[in-house]
Amino acid sequence: MIVFPDVVVVICEFQTLLQALRRATKDIPDKSVKEETRKTLQDLAYAKDEETFEENLSKLGGIAPTDIMKYMEENWLHNCQAWVRYQR
Repeated sequence: MIVFPDVVVVICEFQTLLQALRRATKDIPDKSVKEETRKTLQDLAYAKDEETFEENLSKLGGIAPTDIMKYMEENWLHNCQAWVRYQR
């Protein structure tokens, strides 16, 4: 078995956003909240720096249902270097 300890895995931005957006909007009945959540998730992925990322994460926490934030924490926020543009 070959191991590459210094390899950074980068995943496709499109697939990441598609999956996150599907999950984030699945259970949101209010269309305006759904759209704001989608836009904020896109802003997270395309953040130009840490400050912008943190601002958008805070914004998401204020608009998205609690289960969406839990989903993001469990599945995406621990691996930002794979999907957040400024960390690539």
